[in-house]
Amino acid sequence: MTSKEKLDIARQLIKLGVDVIEAGFPAASKDDFEAVKAIAEEIGNAVICGLSRCNEKDIRTAWDAVKYAKRPRIHTFIATSPIHMKYKLRKSKEEVVEIARSMVSFARSLGCEDVEFSPEDAGRSDREFLYQILEEVIKAGATTLNIPDTVGINLPSEFGQLIADIKANTPGIENVIISTHCQNDLGLSTANTLAGAYSGARQVEVTINGIGERAGNASLEEVVMAIKCRGEHVLGGLYTGINTKHITMASKMVNFLYSSLYSPFVSFCLVNMVLDCNGPLGGGLQWITSAASQGYCWS
Repeated sequence: MTSKEKLDIARQLIKLGVDVIEAGFPAASKDDFEAVKAIAEEIGNAVICGLSRCNEKDIRTAWDAVKYAKRPRIHTFIATSPIHMKYKLRKSKEEVVEIARSMVSFARSLGCEDVEFSPEDAGRSDREFLYQILEEVIKAGATTLNIPDTVGINLPSEFGQLIADIKANTPGIENVIISTHCQNDLGLSTANTLAGAYSGARQVEVTINGIGERAGNASLEEVVMAIKCRGEHVLGGLYTGINTKHITMASKMVNFLYSSLYSPFVSFCLVNMVLDCNGPLGGGLQWITSAASQGYCWS
């Protein structure tokens, strides 16, 4: 997408009422840098975040892009699973902890007061090592700890327990926000996200239409509507601040810009949900929420 298209989506996200916009990966390309910078300069009602690897160049570039925002954030990450540390990073546990600690500290030293850290592939990482590295980045100044199921391998019971264990065993965890990031390789990203939120996560990373690498990410519309429909009675009183009347427009915008066609059977895309009114079950009696609540206008 162009910078203008990304800015248009950011404006729509503000209408939705999202709290944080992770606008891009500024070090990836000049175009991505300019897009993140443009969003940071204009969008004032949400945290604007730039993604970076755990190295000074990436982090400095991310800061140069997001520092114009009223509420800037840097999100940095490093792999923590045995397979990633051995074959991708070729680093020991001790080296990975030191890199994470020092790079979070470096991000804070630039003047960024809001730093998010992700232990990449947390879903396959050793628990005790996770507690250790998360404790160290909290001490270094991290404000949000994002827990990714990077390869989409976890089942909801596993991911929910992972979040609960981190919450129970990480020193200093009460001073930060726990976040989730779930991939959809097994078709469980929404279920895992909800399990994580139920277990104590207070930020969930989602994408419009579930777009993302491989099988995609947790879908904003699915997660939001699940919490809207079931949060009070089943999910311990969870709620979001999302204005769901803007969901349909956001979904259509992203679908158009990506020149992709989503399946008519995808949750809340509303193609078959609208057609169902004339089906054998009749009159929308099988709906769990109204089309109007998601901003669908009848014609």
